[in-house]
Amino acid sequence: MKKSSIIKNLIFSIIIIVLFFSLPEIIVRLKYYRETKDETFLFWGQTDIELILSKYLRKGDVEKKFNGDSDEKYEIAVFGGSTAYSWFVPREFAWSQILQQLLNKKLERKVIVFNCGEGGSSSTKDVTRMRSFLTKHSPDMIIFYVGVNDRTNILAAKVNNRYYLEDEVGFTFIQRLDAKLMKLSLFYTAIKEKYNKIVMHDIHRAYQRKKKDIRLIKIEEAGLKRYEKNLVEALEICKKLNIKLVLGTVPLVEKDNYYEKLLEMMRKIAIEFNLSIIDVAKEFDNMEDEEKKLLFVPDVIHLNKNGTSKVAKIIYSYLIKNERL
Repeated sequence: MKKSSIIKNLIFSIIIIVLFFSLPEIIVRLKYYRETKDETFLFWGQTDIELILSKYLRKGDVEKKFNGDSDEKYEIAVFGGSTAYSWFVPREFAWSQILQQLLNKKLERKVIVFNCGEGGSSSTKDVTRMRSFLTKHSPDMIIFYVGVNDRTNILAAKVNNRYYLEDEVGFTFIQRLDAKLMKLSLFYTAIKEKYNKIVMHDIHRAYQRKKKDIRLIKIEEAGLKRYEKNLVEALEICKKLNIKLVLGTVPLVEKDNYYEKLLEMMRKIAIEFNLSIIDVAKEFDNMEDEEKKLLFVPDVIHLNKNGTSKVAKIIYSYLIKNERL
């Protein structure tokens, strides 16, 4: 076979392979854009691909936001995971950014809402990051928007047939690869969402059958106790520094029993310690299922730009009615 023929066949094979993987991706992007009219789906992976390393990208932003005289400003810092950061939407559609715009239109003094969310961060990591952050900065309010990663890590962190608390085990290569693929491919994310539903269904079915797994029961109990400890610790930190702490519940399309327990614990702590709580999850639960699903990207955890706008408006309404800004 001639060299030119080999090259042509090779190029043709590459084109076929590219089309094989590209066509499903294009079809899925068009499908979700048609359903939601959200161009984020068309350009999936083009906005903030580097958010896996977001803690490095935000260092300069921290200094820029908080330098200078703060007397004329009201500063709010948002802590949480990727749902606080607003993954999968352009920065201008992060709910913290929309909230800042709404507050600045309403109030006479300048309001800065700083986004301290970090993908994968649990309540344990949030408290640690908060302590570090507050050694250099003094916001007037902290919104603690946590819970999803505590729930996910408890259910997912099964290694070598043993359940672990998430801070006992670092992210594996497969987990990092999975996160990058979700950032790059909407097709992969959509498939994973369907698979996760099957997995979660199996977990729920095991609970319903009262299948005994002492390790899982113990890890759940430990996780709930640690979650409570972290919320109380965050409150104590803020009290010492005279910072207003506001709790926020994170909405999901489908909640499991464990996440329901986390939400109830947060609501109980809010009552016990007379804390402000913005029950975003409850507001979302009042919606019809089909209406609610249109606010999420296919992984049914993260919000699209319509969803982040909804969260911002819920939090804005609560702050204007109930807090002195």
